[in-house]
Amino acid sequence: CMSAHADDTWTAWDTRREVTFEMLELADMGQTRYIAAHPNQFQEANPFFGPHPSKRTVTGWFVAGMGAHPLLAVVLPGELRPVWQWGGIVLEASVVAHNAKLGVKFNF
Repeated sequence: CMSAHADDTWTAWDTRREVTFEMLELADMGQTRYIAAHPNQFQEANPFFGPHPSKRTVTGWFVAGMGAHPLLAVVLPGELRPVWQWGGIVLEASVVAHNAKLGVKFNF
């Protein structure tokens, strides 16, 4: 059983990681909206969205995810919080870089 400890306090580094994740998530949303706006040129690879999601669907899910991520980070024990945040950062950075390499731009 995990209990609350002094190290569960939210830190400046927690904020920096969360802001970094949210910025990358925003970039991913913009790229995914671009993919949605260019169905003849690109196809979404995330099976959750399907190959040609609507921009409305993309926006709704990303906004929900951008709200849920920090809420979960806040309730995680201090030792697990960086794992959650770094995992999201690495995933989002790789997706955004991959999309950029394919020529995917941003659509807000």
